[in-house]
Amino acid sequence: SKAWHNVQLRIAQRRYQEWLRKYTLPKRDYLISELSHYDGRDPERAILVAVKGKVFNVSAGANFYGSGGPYNVFAGRDATWLLAKGELELGTAEEMAVPLTEAEQHAVDDWVNHYEYKYELLGSLVSADDSVDGSVSNLDTGHQT
Repeated sequence: SKAWHNVQLRIAQRRYQEWLRKYTLPKRDYLISELSHYDGRDPERAILVAVKGKVFNVSAGANFYGSGGPYNVFAGRDATWLLAKGELELGTAEEMAVPLTEAEQHAVDDWVNHYEYKYELLGSLVSADDSVDGSVSNLDTGHQT
C-alpha cells in the first residue's frame, strides 16, 4: 500500500541521514598522523585510505575496509606501497623504503583511478611540515584551526 511505502521511505531516509552524519568529512588536506584515527576500528567514524598523496573516504565500503574486513590493512594509512605490491600485509621499513618499479607505479595509478571512480576524494595527504600555516582542520570538529 501507499502508506507502507511512505513508512519505508521515511525509514530509509532516516538511515541515510544518520549515515551521512557519521561518515561525512570535510574536503581538506589530512595529516599522515590523522589517518590512523580513521582506520575502521570505530564503527561511528569514517574510514580513510590514502593512495599516492590523495585521501579517500572509503566508508561506503566499510564491509571491506572496516574492522575484520579483507582490506582493513589499507584503512587509516597511506596504502600506496601495499597496493603497488599487491600486498595485504605491511612490509618492513626497509622493504617499504625501496622505490617502486615502473610497473608498480602504473599499478598505483590504476588504483588511484579506481578510488577516484568509486569513493569520495577528500584532499591531499600532507606531512606536519606542510601544515605550519595552520590550514589543516581540527580533527574532531572539521573546523579550520
